[in-house]
Amino acid sequence: MTSPKPKLPEIPETELTPLVQQLLEIIVRLREQIEELQEEIRRLKGHKGKPVIKPSRMDKEAQGEEAGKERKRGPQRSKTAQLQAIDEVIAPEGLPAEAREQGWRFKGYAD
Repeated sequence: MTSPKPKLPEIPETELTPLVQQLLEIIVRLREQIEELQEEIRRLKGHKGKPVIKPSRMDKEAQGEEAGKERKRGPQRSKTAQLQAIDEVIAPEGLPAEAREQGWRFKGYAD
């Protein structure tokens, strides 16, 4: 929703009067006030505010502060070491005799 800020043109020293300097200061203060008010509107409407972006850690790693602080890992174990395969056919309980006569058969499924 926010539009990009327009860039002010360069003003030569000859045209930079006290009045122009005051007007430029007013423009800067008004821009800051507009940003604050827009942020408050977003907050009151329940919208998310500006994201908090943490500074890059690339510089610290390049300096070597964290170079020797690697986490040591223990030995890894197999996830299937304790699992056992079970091949057991479970007969259904309470199957009526007429079901067997009609050719029904149990396929081995159980909860």
